[in-house]
Amino acid sequence: RKYGVTREQLAMVSVLMSHMASKHPLSLTTQPHSLEEVLASPEVAPFVSLRECARRADGGAAILVASPEFARECAGSPVKVLGGGEASGPICPPEEIDERAFSCEQAADLAYQSAGR
Repeated sequence: RKYGVTREQLAMVSVLMSHMASKHPLSLTTQPHSLEEVLASPEVAPFVSLRECARRADGGAAILVASPEFARECAGSPVKVLGGGEASGPICPPEEIDERAFSCEQAADLAYQSAGR
């Protein structure tokens, strides 16, 4: 509500990712999901349905959210990926949640290293 994003717009991220995954021959997702399927799947948390949850075998992804004005200004500007990194945390959350339960920092460090930074 704070940013004016609707439930349907958030669910469309899952729809788009399933569509893109269905085009990859080695993907776990072979059929794209419709918005209706995503919204109708069981709720796992407030405003999050089962079809919006990442599988443990999923990779990471980034989505750039920008205003239409900013996107128009950047249209045609190439983006060069300098590096990437991956890591995974525990399959089940430990009893005590601390920084060791998250692998973001490790993945970021690997990405910076592969970019030579």
